[in-house]
Amino acid sequence: MKSKLMLNIRATMAGQLYEWQELRKDCFNRMRDILYRAEFGIGLNEKQDKKEKKEYPKDFEDSKLNAKFKELKGKNNLDKEEEKFVEKLMELGFDTKKKEKEYKALVEKTVIKEPIWTEFLEHLKGTGMLSTAILVYFFNYCSGINYVSSLWQYSGYGFDNENGEIQKHKKGETSSFNPKLKMFMYRIGDCFIKHRTPLYRDIYDKEKARQVKMMEEKTGNYPSRLGHADMRARRKMIKVFLEHYFVKCKRIIGEEVKKPYQFDKLNHKKYIDVDDFIEELKKQKLKKEIGV
Repeated sequence: MKSKLMLNIRATMAGQLYEWQELRKDCFNRMRDILYRAEFGIGLNEKQDKKEKKEYPKDFEDSKLNAKFKELKGKNNLDKEEEKFVEKLMELGFDTKKKEKEYKALVEKTVIKEPIWTEFLEHLKGTGMLSTAILVYFFNYCSGINYVSSLWQYSGYGFDNENGEIQKHKKGETSSFNPKLKMFMYRIGDCFIKHRTPLYRDIYDKEKARQVKMMEEKTGNYPSRLGHADMRARRKMIKVFLEHYFVKCKRIIGEEVKKPYQFDKLNHKKYIDVDDFIEELKKQKLKKEIGV
């Protein structure tokens, strides 16, 4: 296990990569919006249909923005002053992409040695070095965090301390969780579903089926719609993953860790230990490699 300073250095690099990623996305989204407005003659203060804003044509993809800008220059959609400033914005926007690539290469060199990568995340379908770096950035190795519920709370998958309801962002108020982290965890869950990641996809499928059945039979605290059932299933899957991340980190750094409250105190069954889970994945991989 590397020194705490090295862990902090890795977390800092991952954090800088994450910030450059977010800046690059924001820059490209703004450039896309400007070029889209220039293409279709939409003024800066004119409102666009929400659906239209979300579904840009394919020639407005990141890789095609330079070509689109040149096309608009040829059509005289921009006057000379607009053209000059948009060109500078494009230049600065593509600079963020270069800087992101530099940080990405740096992070990959360090993550490949990260214990949480080699002992856990490397074995999962749907998690790569970049997602590992971002998890270390947000949570590090959970040192000083006593309960996994703190991770759930920080990432927006816990409960509101005031009313006991699922955490939600309230307009005009400071969130009790990190909205960027919540979106990142949603994306990880989405990768588990798309890649059919063992265990996590199973948890999602079973919970969604249970929620849909409750909705159809109108029993218990049933979901109001199919999308609600889907979100509940995703939530359960992500919480199990975070519990595994928490436990594995604690074991790596040598800190004591207890099972979640519902298993430790309430005697709930079907607890899935992260190390048992990883060992099973390794066995399955070995069987495939030797053709058993």
